[in-house]
Amino acid sequence: MCGIAGIFRPGASVAADELGAMCGALHHRGPDARGTWRDGPVGLAHTRLRIVDLSEGGAQPMRSSSGRAVIVFNGEIYNYVELRRTLAARGHTFRSSSDTEVLLAAYEEWGAALLPRIEGMFAFAIWDTVRQVLLLARDRAGEKPLFWTRLPSGGVAFASEIKALLAVPALGIERDLSRIPDFLVTGYVPAPATFYRGVQHLLPAHSLELQADATRSPVAYWRPCFDAAAPAPSYAEAQEELRARMRIIVRDRLQADVPVGAFLSGGLDSASVVGVATRDLNRTVHTYSIGFEDPAVDESKDAQISARHLGSVHEEFIVGDRDIPPIELLVRHHDGPFGDSSAIPPYLVSKLARARVTVAVTGDGGDEIFGGYPRFLGGMLAEHVPPGAATQTRRVIEALKQTPLWRAGHTSSSPFARASRFAAAVERPLERRLLHWNAVFPPEQVVTLTRGGVYPSDAVRFSDAAFEEAAGQSPLARMLHHNFVTYLPEDLMVKVDRCSMAVSLETRSPLLDSGLIDFVSRLPDHYKVRGATTKRLLRDTFADLLAPELLRRPKRGFGVPLARWLSTELRPQLEATLFAEDAETWRHLDRDAVMRQVFGAPLDAARAYQAWALWSLETWLRQPA
Repeated sequence: MCGIAGIFRPGASVAADELGAMCGALHHRGPDARGTWRDGPVGLAHTRLRIVDLSEGGAQPMRSSSGRAVIVFNGEIYNYVELRRTLAARGHTFRSSSDTEVLLAAYEEWGAALLPRIEGMFAFAIWDTVRQVLLLARDRAGEKPLFWTRLPSGGVAFASEIKALLAVPALGIERDLSRIPDFLVTGYVPAPATFYRGVQHLLPAHSLELQADATRSPVAYWRPCFDAAAPAPSYAEAQEELRARMRIIVRDRLQADVPVGAFLSGGLDSASVVGVATRDLNRTVHTYSIGFEDPAVDESKDAQISARHLGSVHEEFIVGDRDIPPIELLVRHHDGPFGDSSAIPPYLVSKLARARVTVAVTGDGGDEIFGGYPRFLGGMLAEHVPPGAATQTRRVIEALKQTPLWRAGHTSSSPFARASRFAAAVERPLERRLLHWNAVFPPEQVVTLTRGGVYPSDAVRFSDAAFEEAAGQSPLARMLHHNFVTYLPEDLMVKVDRCSMAVSLETRSPLLDSGLIDFVSRLPDHYKVRGATTKRLLRDTFADLLAPELLRRPKRGFGVPLARWLSTELRPQLEATLFAEDAETWRHLDRDAVMRQVFGAPLDAARAYQAWALWSLETWLRQPA
């Protein structure tokens, strides 16, 4: 795991101090070593976190044995041993045992056509000294980030994080505050745009080839498809295939030359991964979890039950109010405002694990491919709600809101909260229904909060386009596709990468193996969701690994007691920044409208989520540009 950066400046040279500044900005991603390489218009920079081949043989930037290609690479290639055998049989020789050198040989053999052949999480840049071409590429699920911007010269600059681009003043990177309305909907800036003018996030499963005399756009080398294939394997055959695949996938993710552990919550996904490791592969696994004093969001007891059942060596940390990471730290590592407060748990559990291990496997991705989110159930149910029924449902919800029972149990994942969100959007078309349920602020509300009544058109188009890509498929398939190309790479993978790399920890997600994605995504809908049962195939396949008391436990999510924090411990900090009359936020938003909408009543889960997004925005606006 590493940080990568570089500049391709046709007709001019790249200065050593430019690459040095980029390395400095990415030190947390690779504290073990740094290196740079320059050749005329090209400069490459790399910071290394040693995982595989701890010797200098794995140092980067790395040049191929022929001298033709030079690479900087962030991530892991899990099938590099098989690729190495294939390439050796074709005459390639290797000086190290690193997957980086295998990537170089694969490029010399197949060019950009190497991408469908590799399995892993990655972002890399390869400079071809013969063709004078720079190839940028990113993995299929978007586990590893890669940002890039075009230069006036026709070249580009790129980096794992935007802060490395900001570290080079000559690049002239500026903030783009016109993205604020879209951020208020999604909690991030919809890809490929960012909060910085001209800086783009290379989309997952895309590559970009650049030459001095040619301007190209990114192209996709893979696309997800959740349309069920025919004929499908029987349910029993699908279970057998899933179990066999997982043994191989988890085995590969446990390979490293440094200590490896695992995140373990009380949920199904991480328990399945750890269970395969401990039971099927007979490995001793050290697991890590965090808990909270608030029982509404605490999963520590469930994690303890799971750890005892699986036989892992378990360690946990109970988060007190004094342990909340500063919002300034989270904003800095995300290179901008990030509306999802659930970035706090991965930062804390990463910090806990990093004291013991350098790599941690996770259960991320299970909800995305097996159908685990309650909103999927809501979306399918809403398709069958008769006209007029939603109005009556809303009346019942409004009546319930006045009762003490509602106020006592109103967390973001409570039945009350979910019923309220369901009723609010049930009559909308599927694509707008899901957007409404997922939004920090619904689009129509953003219009009332922004100065000049700005409609967040890019956020809406981003969501609509994801649904359109799966047009004609079942409601579940369309929602799975939408979630996979929006929330997964733009929210979930972002917070996991930034929060783990903030403490120099590599995370690996077995459930995002591309072969597994292709296999599960094409299975019939009822293998994934049946009645009120989500993740049916995963649940049934690994039932023997799961503690009985947790097997049918409803999904709780990885949240924090945000409403309580923002009403007590964090309230003075929130008010000192966001409530100030001269807060930068009020240059763009209507202060009175925001105060009425968000702070006009005691914070519940939904308004606390909105308050966090606004506080995150104000914190970023106050930081030096």
